[in-house]
Amino acid sequence: TISGNVNLQSYPPLNIISLGTALKTEFNSIVDLHLIDGQIDSVECILNELKTISPDLVGVSIYCTSINNSIKIIRYAKNLGAKTILGNDHAMFHYANLLQQINELDYVCISDEGEFTLVSLLRYLIFKKIDLVDIHGLAYRNGNKIIKNENIRSSINKLNYFDRLPIPDRGLLQKRYWSYYLMSFKKQNHKSFDANNITGVTTINRARGCARFKNPCRYCGISDLSLRGSSGDIFWKDVRQGYYDVNANYFYEAFDSATSWIFLLKDWVKCKPKDLDTSFFMYSQANETTSKTVKLFKELGVKGINTGFDSGDDFAIHLLKSKRNSLASNKKAADLWTEANIEIHTSFVLAAIGDEKSTRASLESTVKFAEWLACNTMLVSMDSAVLYPDKGSIAGSWIWNPEIAIKESKKLGWSFLNYELLNKISKKWRNKVFIDPNELASDFADVCGVSISVLLEYDEEIKKIASGHKLNYGNSQGGRI
Repeated sequence: TISGNVNLQSYPPLNIISLGTALKTEFNSIVDLHLIDGQIDSVECILNELKTISPDLVGVSIYCTSINNSIKIIRYAKNLGAKTILGNDHAMFHYANLLQQINELDYVCISDEGEFTLVSLLRYLIFKKIDLVDIHGLAYRNGNKIIKNENIRSSINKLNYFDRLPIPDRGLLQKRYWSYYLMSFKKQNHKSFDANNITGVTTINRARGCARFKNPCRYCGISDLSLRGSSGDIFWKDVRQGYYDVNANYFYEAFDSATSWIFLLKDWVKCKPKDLDTSFFMYSQANETTSKTVKLFKELGVKGINTGFDSGDDFAIHLLKSKRNSLASNKKAADLWTEANIEIHTSFVLAAIGDEKSTRASLESTVKFAEWLACNTMLVSMDSAVLYPDKGSIAGSWIWNPEIAIKESKKLGWSFLNYELLNKISKKWRNKVFIDPNELASDFADVCGVSISVLLEYDEEIKKIASGHKLNYGNSQGGRI
């Protein structure tokens, strides 16, 4: 019942496939793996399957599909006698509250590279040859104390950092899922290619990080933005395996953002096999988009890009990103991708900026920009969402640590915040496990001086534009969880 990203159900969850592959590689037949996609199967179906499997260990991504659902699965698994572990960035930031308040939860993975943490945990659970304290990137209880084993970053060259991750065995996920992803993908509208020629879709992630790692977008909740990649050789081996495993010829590369590391992309292009005819959907940043960047993406085989324009108003863009970004750079990037016949997926972040008059003027500019994109560019899909400040983002950190808000927010241009109200909502949210994103977003809009109802008006306007131009549309978050 939760509305989701426009690409929901079109791509598989690479996280559980990669984790499963790491366990299969390490333990082979010692471990019996069952992978379940919670964006397709209902919670009731998942619980029934757990009852049939009677597992020893159950791992859940905390936003698959919600905190409520994730904890429900964890509690059910514990009642079946299983050990339980939660992962993903949200779990990483909220690990202490989770372990303190959810008795059925045994572990939280706090590593960006959970494959190594999970392999070590199973070595501990199966063989007892290591101690919990030696498992990097893991949080757990020891009596009344919460223990956090810090993740230790490898010193491996960042250009081939992820070469050590085994190539995902996509065959670990049931065949019925792959048919569903392809069907969902083909239902979407496209402009630059015929989706009927796509034989399979899958997710790949051979690089991570962003050039903004020292100054991230204010809403970004990605825990680790440092640049790390895979060599061109391993990248294409992964692509080839995806084709063999599930007949995939359209790959969603989750490197956010690929325009941040042109040198790496050049290596991938250099190593591109002549016998593979594959297409990609990749991330880009508007202010990093140049004609050379677009040419490189084209050579790689990119047919669609995901670029967060965020707003059509310079002031809001400066607040959400930085003063290096602008409406002009957004438009220039859109023109460049359009000239190259590369499809555009974009997202808008609807933010309150101090008072209703200013906010409405800003959002009117965003609606005008969205209409321009729909009429003049290769735009095929849009997401819109009210600014949701989770703990891992800069804006969210002000809620969980209001003492730093005054100095930091003024420096970044957010001096319009109601600091008295910010302290009030901090007390409300700082110890909660079950976080309703709509309610938190509403509270933060109040702190920013505007009712969330104003922001939702403009969400409807963007939705109407998408409908009127037959574009794919989604919400980045929504619904009670």
